[in-house]
Amino acid sequence: MFSQNRKVIPYNSGWSFVKDSSNNLSSIVNLNKPWQKVRIPHTWNAYDVMDDTPGYYRGTGVYKNTIHLNDLSVGKRIFLQFEAAGQEAQLLINRQQIKDHKGGYTQFIAEIGPFLQKGKDNEVILIVTNKFNENLPPLSADFTFFGGLYRKIAIIETSETYFEDHNFGANGIYITTPKVDSSQAKVNVVAQIKNSSNQQKELKLRNAIYSREGIEISFSETRILLKQNETKRFEQALEVKNPRLWSPQSPNLYRLKTQLIDSDGNVLDEINNPLAFRWYFFNEDKVFLLNGKPLKLIGASRHQDFKNMGNAVPDDLQIEDVSLLKEMGGNFLRVAHYPQTKSVLEACDSLGIITSIEIPIVNEITESEEFTQNSLHMQQEMIRQYYNHPSVVIWGYMNEVLLRPKFNNNKERQKIYFENIRILAQKLENLTKKEDPSRFTMIAHHGNFNLYNQVGLNHISDIVGWNLYPGWYGGKIEDFGRQLDQIHKDLKEKPLLVTEYGADVDPRINVANPIRFDKSIEYGIAYHQGYIKDILSRPFVAGAMAWNLADFSSETREETMPHINNKGLLTLDRQAKDTYWLYRTRFNDKPIVKISNWINRATVSDTNFSVQSINVYSNLNKLELFVNDKTVEAATVNDNIANWKTTLLNGKNKVLVRGYSNGGQLFADSTTIVLNLLPASLKSYDFRKPLLMSFGDTRSYTDTLGYVWLPEKEFAFGSWGYVGGKALFRENAPRQKYGVDKNIIGTEEDPLYQTQRMGLNKLIFDVPRGTYHIEFLFAEFNDEQTKLLYNLTGNENQDEKWNLSENLFDIKINGKRVIRDLNVAKESGYFTALQKSITAKSKAKGLIIEFDAQKGEPLINAIKISKIK
Repeated sequence: MFSQNRKVIPYNSGWSFVKDSSNNLSSIVNLNKPWQKVRIPHTWNAYDVMDDTPGYYRGTGVYKNTIHLNDLSVGKRIFLQFEAAGQEAQLLINRQQIKDHKGGYTQFIAEIGPFLQKGKDNEVILIVTNKFNENLPPLSADFTFFGGLYRKIAIIETSETYFEDHNFGANGIYITTPKVDSSQAKVNVVAQIKNSSNQQKELKLRNAIYSREGIEISFSETRILLKQNETKRFEQALEVKNPRLWSPQSPNLYRLKTQLIDSDGNVLDEINNPLAFRWYFFNEDKVFLLNGKPLKLIGASRHQDFKNMGNAVPDDLQIEDVSLLKEMGGNFLRVAHYPQTKSVLEACDSLGIITSIEIPIVNEITESEEFTQNSLHMQQEMIRQYYNHPSVVIWGYMNEVLLRPKFNNNKERQKIYFENIRILAQKLENLTKKEDPSRFTMIAHHGNFNLYNQVGLNHISDIVGWNLYPGWYGGKIEDFGRQLDQIHKDLKEKPLLVTEYGADVDPRINVANPIRFDKSIEYGIAYHQGYIKDILSRPFVAGAMAWNLADFSSETREETMPHINNKGLLTLDRQAKDTYWLYRTRFNDKPIVKISNWINRATVSDTNFSVQSINVYSNLNKLELFVNDKTVEAATVNDNIANWKTTLLNGKNKVLVRGYSNGGQLFADSTTIVLNLLPASLKSYDFRKPLLMSFGDTRSYTDTLGYVWLPEKEFAFGSWGYVGGKALFRENAPRQKYGVDKNIIGTEEDPLYQTQRMGLNKLIFDVPRGTYHIEFLFAEFNDEQTKLLYNLTGNENQDEKWNLSENLFDIKINGKRVIRDLNVAKESGYFTALQKSITAKSKAKGLIIEFDAQKGEPLINAIKISKIK
C-alpha cells in the first residue's frame, strides 16, 4: 500500500520579528526597521510585564519568514498551522492577505498553496496584535495578555482529498464513546472529508483501534463517494470487547487510526487520535462517579506562563506541569482561563488527569453582536480542537463575569447589561450542548451567590463552579465551610465544584504568628489545611481546584512580588513551595518525607543556640528528627505535618528526618538550616554578617542575596532597636492592615519597603568600637486611593485607603547631623525605594541614630549595618 499521507513539518525557525504600532497594512509590510531573529515560540512581553513601568506593550508585532515550494510539493494542498497567536492575527503570503484570526488561545489553519510560487522564496508575514479590542474576550482579567507567536507553527502537506475542519482549526475527526462498561465499549467516529479535486472520488474510510502494545483490536471500513469539490461528513461505529478502562489510577489509552484510502489502495490521509474508555456522571447526591465509582476531584487550575519566558514556553516544561500535578496526587486540572497547548491535554490523557477547559470570558462582557459572535466562535473552536482528548469532561465559558458589574450608578441600565450576560451565557450553553452533548458544561462564579442567582446564571450550565476566598480577600478561614454549606442549601440541584481557592504565599517570607495577607508560608499552610479539611469533610463538594498550580504573571498586581499572582503551589519557575508539599503528602499515597523550605533563618539570642520550629511534611505516621547528628524526640504526624521545637546552633545545622512505612521501608529527607544569631548585646557580635532589620514588620524576609532581615525590635537597655514611634497600621484597610501592598519602584526587595515605622525618636545599636557602613531604606506613601482589583468576597465596594502627610526630617549619628531636611517623597517620589548610605564610627555607647522632625514625622522602612574591617 502506497501512502500519500499528510506531512507535518515544523516551521519554528528562520523567523524575523519587529514591533510596529502602525495601523496601516501597507506601511507594516514595508517596514524599514531592523528585524530581530527569533525562534518560535516567541512573545514580546517576556520581560516588560515585570518591570516597574506600569503597563506592558499591547500593540502590533510583525513576523516574517519564507517558504520555498519544491517539486515534491507540487500538486499537494499546503497549509500553515498556527497553534496560537496572541491575540489577533493576519496572515499574508507574498503580500496577499490570506486569513484573519481572532482569539489568542486557539489554533488556526490557513491554506497557502494557491498563493505560493514554484522555485522562489515565498514571503510569509504574520501581523499579530494584543491591543485591547472591546469586541474580543478577554476584556480584563487577573493575568497578562501576552502578545506574539507563542505556540508552535507547522507546514502541513496533504493530498487533494483529506480530513479537514479548518474553519475551526480542527482536523475533522470526532470521536465519542456512546456506551462503555467493563465488558464492552462502543466507539463512534465522525470524519469530515474534503475532495478538493475536480473529479469525483471513490474512497474507503477505515478506522482501526490499537492497544497500547500496538495490536489492532477492532476496525471498520466503509466505501464512500465524494463529488468534486465536495466536503462531507461520514460516520462509522466500532466495538471493543472487555476494554481496559481509563482512570487516574490506570490511565489506559488506546489509539484510533483514521485512514482515507483510494480505489488503488493508496492511503491519501491518516489521522491518529488517543482513545480511552470511561464513563462518568453525577449521582443523585451530586457526587462525581467515574466508571461507576465515586471520585472526589482534587487538583489545581493552571496558567501557561513561566519565568523569563512569558507564555512562550516549550512543550517539555508545560508537560512537566502536568507531571507535577500528578505527583502532587491531583486527579483534576482546570485549564484556566483559556485553552492551552495540546501538549498539556495530551499529558492529561496519558497521566489520567481529568480536565475542564474554558474560553476567556472573564470579569465582564461587551454588549455587541461582534463580541457575541467572537465568543461563540471561540467556544466552537475550543470544542472541535480538543474534542478527542478523553481527559476532557467539562466545557466552560464564563469566569466571574459579574465581578466588575458595569453601570453601578444606573441600576436600570445595569439590569439590561445583566440580562445581556444571561442571554450570552444561554447562547454559549446551547451551542456547547449542540456541539458535544456528551460532556458537562460549567460557569465559574465568585463569591456573590445572590447576584449570580438574581441574574439567572446559577441555573444555565450543568455545573456551577465557585471561586471562594474566605480568609484571604476577606473574612476568616473558618467561613469557607459555612459558605459551602449555604451554597449547597440554596443550589442543591447543581453539582458543586470549588473552582478556585488560595492565598498568596511569598516563599521569602516567614512569620511566627501568621495573619491574613502577610504572604507568609505559615499563613498559606494554615489556609490550605483549613480548606482541605472542609472540602474532604463534605461529600456534596464534588471537587476542588487550588488556585493556582504555579505562580503566574498578572501585570496589574503589585504586592510583595509585583506583577505576579503568588497563589501558586509552585513558584513562577516551578520550585515547590511548602504548600505543594502539603498537598503532595495528603493526596499522593506514595510515602514521602519533606523538610520545610525555611532553611535561612535569623533571630536574637545571647547564647550560641536558639529554639526553632521545624516543620516536616509527610504521609507517614511518625518521624524521627536528627539535628547535628543528635537524636531529637520522635513526633507524630498530624494533618500531614510533624513539628518540632528544637535547638539549632549559630551557623550551619545538619537536619535529617526519617520514618518508616507500614511495610517497614525507610524514607528520609535531609537539609542544612543556616541560622544567624544576633546577640541582644551587640558587643559580642562579630559582624561577619550584617545586621538587617525591617521596620513596622513582624515577619522575617530572605532577600535575593540570601540574607535574612529580622522583624523590628524595641530597644532595651544594653541591647539594640528602635525608640518611639508606631508601625504604619491602617485599622480600616479591608485587606492588609500594616504597611502597604503597592509596588515599590526601583527595587526587587519590595517587602522591605512596604512596611514602615513612623514618628520614631532613635535607633540604638550598642555595637563594638569600629567603623560601620549604615544603609537606610526609605519609601514614602501618599494618600491615593486604590480600587481592589480582585475583590472576591462578594462585596464590590471595598477600597484601600490611607492618608499620610508630607514628612521632613534630619538624621544624626552620635550627635553629628549626617542627613539634613530629608524629604523622601520629594527626593525619590511616592512608592519608590530610596537608599541613603552613611559611614560612621561608633563610640563608647555604640551607634545612636536620632531622627529630628522638621515637618510631619520621621520614618524608616529598613536598615542594614555592616562593619568595615
